[in-house]
Amino acid sequence: MILVGKGSIKRPEKEISDVNQYFLTMFASSTCCQLGKIQDPVDGKIKKDLQSVQIMIDIPLMLCDKTKGNLTKKEEGFKRNFVFC
Repeated sequence: MILVGKGSIKRPEKEISDVNQYFLTMFASSTCCQLGKIQDPVDGKIKKDLQSVQIMIDIPLMLCDKTKGNLTKKEEGFKRNFVFC
């Protein structure tokens, strides 16, 4: 169940799982961009920003701790492969 304002919206588990996967994939692609491994999608340039890389690593690690025991097996597996926690 996803909380929205004062109420809540019930969504299928598969949809929530897909959102989590896309969310973590967003961090992965952003990290690759900030490491200079792929072009920035906005300006097409290769650049490095190690401070942002650290943040992009820290956020998924924090989410590992905060979501422990609250994810489906598929989500746990994806998360484990993504952040090695």
